[in-house]
Amino acid sequence: MQAILRHLLSDVIDYAGLFPPAQLDFDQAIRNFAAYRKEPESWMLARFICPAKWLNELDPYINELFSKSEPLRLSILGQGGATSTEFIANVEYDLQQVSEFVNRYQVNIRLEAFEIRLPDDCSDSSSLHQLLREVASRLEPYQLTALPIYYEASPKLDWLTTWSIIINSIARVSDELMGEAGRSGFKIRCGGVEAAAFPSLEKVASGIWLTSRAGIPAKFTAGLHHPLRHYNQELKTEMHGFLNVFLAGIMSTVESIGEMDLREILALQTVDSFNISDTDLKWNGINLTNEDVIAARQRVVTSFGSCSFDEPREDLEAIGLLNHSYETQEQS
Repeated sequence: MQAILRHLLSDVIDYAGLFPPAQLDFDQAIRNFAAYRKEPESWMLARFICPAKWLNELDPYINELFSKSEPLRLSILGQGGATSTEFIANVEYDLQQVSEFVNRYQVNIRLEAFEIRLPDDCSDSSSLHQLLREVASRLEPYQLTALPIYYEASPKLDWLTTWSIIINSIARVSDELMGEAGRSGFKIRCGGVEAAAFPSLEKVASGIWLTSRAGIPAKFTAGLHHPLRHYNQELKTEMHGFLNVFLAGIMSTVESIGEMDLREILALQTVDSFNISDTDLKWNGINLTNEDVIAARQRVVTSFGSCSFDEPREDLEAIGLLNHSYETQEQS
């Protein structure tokens, strides 16, 4: 594997084995995650996604499977709420659970993100600003101010009119309160268990474009088991590819790139349009270096949630982008 692809895909998968379609029981999911960390492709694996209300389920496994040198990296999923009042009450409850858990296991865990869906009744800039400031104020008593929060838009709201408001509100509050430490971001859902759950190219491109221009990170979830865009016969719909998504995210940092370019990248069904070498990533006359990719991964596109760790790497190997023998040599 070329070095630049390694930078593009390092720490890219947040393991969501607890969620559909895999929906494993807790014991199997956490043991899978621990086992994956010992495999040659462990460099692709980032965090274990766990709902805040299930944190206590981790208690029997923390000391058995994890250690100070190899802590459990966590992204916590909040409950959210249909209304702003319910949302804030649930945030308070979730943060209390997180704080208690962190205090129990300060050494063997590493809390890296908190993910939560915004309420249905909050879509204008004034109410969003107030709500996000309220969430930020709840972090301080629990000493969690450095915890990045990834906000997902309510699917009941029109994305064309609300996403830019939400993303700009997240950026504004991050600038006001957090700076670069604990900078919050936007979560983009790319699929689900039925065809209607898969967003259009325009919607995903818009999310990447808006977050990149606002200067906040994006993370992704659902429907991204496979690297390239393809038609799924079972669901009768086009599915997004995680390689498309992250290549679009990396390219969004280039000043000359526009939103239509991102749609074109998201639509690619092969990697032939990209010229990938050990030190360069080229597309349509644009050349990015390893340093460009590393910076974009840190600031723009962080990771994606997947209930499978096997399918992404198997598909990468099938299209010639992942070599098991190479990865084994790299780790030896």
